[in-house]
Amino acid sequence: MSEKFLCFGGQTLAIRYPLQAAAVIDFTFLDFEEGDANDATTILEVRYDETKKRFSVTDDGEGIGANLNQGDLALLLLTRSTYSLVHDISGGLAVHGAAVQRGGNAVLIPGKSGLGKSMLTTWLLARGYGYLTDELVYFPDDTDHFNALVRPLHIKHSGQSVIEDFTPLQNRKDRVLQNNTGTLFSHRIFHNQSTRTTSQLSLLLFIEYNRHTALSLDVISPARAAQQLMGCLVNGRNLKLHGFSQVASLTRQIPALTLQYSNLDQLENILKPIIDFVLATGCSPSSLQGFIRAFHRLTSKQPTPVASIKDSAPVFPIQKATPLKKRKKLTIGMATYDDYDGVYFSSQALRMYHPEVTEDSEILVIDNHPDGPCGESLKKLDGSIEGYRYLPLQDKQGTAVRDYIFHHAVGDYVLCMDCHVFIVPGAIRKLINYFDANPGCRDLLQGPMIHDDLKKLSTHFEPIWRKGMYGTWGHDPRGENREGDSFEIPMQGLGVFACSKDAWPGFNQRFRGFGGEEGYIHEKFRQAGGQTICLPFLRWLHRFARPLGVPYPIQWEDRIRNYLIGFAELGLDIEPVKEHFSELLGKEVMKNIYEKIKNKERTT
Repeated sequence: MSEKFLCFGGQTLAIRYPLQAAAVIDFTFLDFEEGDANDATTILEVRYDETKKRFSVTDDGEGIGANLNQGDLALLLLTRSTYSLVHDISGGLAVHGAAVQRGGNAVLIPGKSGLGKSMLTTWLLARGYGYLTDELVYFPDDTDHFNALVRPLHIKHSGQSVIEDFTPLQNRKDRVLQNNTGTLFSHRIFHNQSTRTTSQLSLLLFIEYNRHTALSLDVISPARAAQQLMGCLVNGRNLKLHGFSQVASLTRQIPALTLQYSNLDQLENILKPIIDFVLATGCSPSSLQGFIRAFHRLTSKQPTPVASIKDSAPVFPIQKATPLKKRKKLTIGMATYDDYDGVYFSSQALRMYHPEVTEDSEILVIDNHPDGPCGESLKKLDGSIEGYRYLPLQDKQGTAVRDYIFHHAVGDYVLCMDCHVFIVPGAIRKLINYFDANPGCRDLLQGPMIHDDLKKLSTHFEPIWRKGMYGTWGHDPRGENREGDSFEIPMQGLGVFACSKDAWPGFNQRFRGFGGEEGYIHEKFRQAGGQTICLPFLRWLHRFARPLGVPYPIQWEDRIRNYLIGFAELGLDIEPVKEHFSELLGKEVMKNIYEKIKNKERTT
């Protein structure tokens, strides 16, 4: 076995591998900084199965991947090594993001996976910028210079079209590895020598790619930039005050932009001049604001401008509501915001896998963006799916619009589900039978969520704060027996829940936006004399991944405000809310948000 020692941010890991994996190791970790064997804290070991001609990987003896081809091996090693190296970094800021440079001045594109960082990076490379990384950068303490994690560029299958006209990638097929999710391109395609250098940060660019969004390019304040950058900090747990003081110091010096776009063609003649200006001048946030305004005036004078700095989203005709149907035993309701695919597949699954309840139920769809691109198609489903009823709702937005499901339901019982959920066959009939057997039931009924592997179950939420949310997935062995007895739980995710229509206590009418309802509605049922019950048969599968982005705005202020309002309504202590978000976002950020919420509440 051969060994390679990788170092980043002062951390070192070891990789042991057989001769058959040497080419993959060389491809994947070419130009990686080498560490000292005595400093390695993690050992990744690659093994090769001669019979299957496939690889497997262990992390400190624990299996983490098997039956891997070369491309999948490279991607797994990249992912796992990055995680291991970052885990204990404490001497500076480790930020998840992509970076490009010109003349030693760099643009950092922070963000979580799935936002389109690699696509935009490739687009910028095709326009002459130098590649640094598409994954991770490290700022040693008290500096605006960073080291980039030198690694291959990973373009997922959904973004392959962006490279079609990029000659360097097309002409270097010898420096690529295919994997199940996309293609890895060696960084040496862009540089014929090592790129392991220190770069001066000149611009923060926060992006959001969504096929339905309009082009929007704005300068943001240092405080807002700090708030967004904190969400991309991957080693905050190792830093004093979770690294907020270092982040705030950085964003006070560096200008920051937010970019929303739906098509890379929107960026032609817009983004590159702005980046070039910043890299050439090293401008301050205020200077960049002035340049943006001047640039906007210039482009708006063109007869047919490529794009304005702030476009308005297209508006579509609002469809008419489906007429009321006859009374049913059960209303199956779902609220949606530009998620036609979710509604389509969930609704069709209800009819395909639960035909025995068609006569006893209706499907009520509340469209929370009826003037958006999905309205017409959502409405047309009422001509194809028996029992389907479409209702546009424009006046109020957010998770609390589920109140309207109960208000407009024609059923005696209501099953509320997210518009991207599948329910196991037979469960809805059993739910109706449960209601029939328990007349006058005032409980909130829920069931175990099935994980994507269709094996693991989460029967409830533990009432614990984590990552800006009240509730963490928990498991009660009693939920494993699908035919087992029901049992009380503290709370559960609201992907699926049910109750009698007249038992629904409603959300606080002052809630707005998205978040804050878990835990709140469960306690409200308890205070009204009910319980939250887990029905082991009521199993459901929830789609969490949104690779094209979430179409609706999710804001910390809305979520925190809802928690504060909900806890106060129920007589619960609001201090844990404030303490958690102070730890998550930083005391200063939370203080500003809290004061902003209080000021708004005084004026409403």
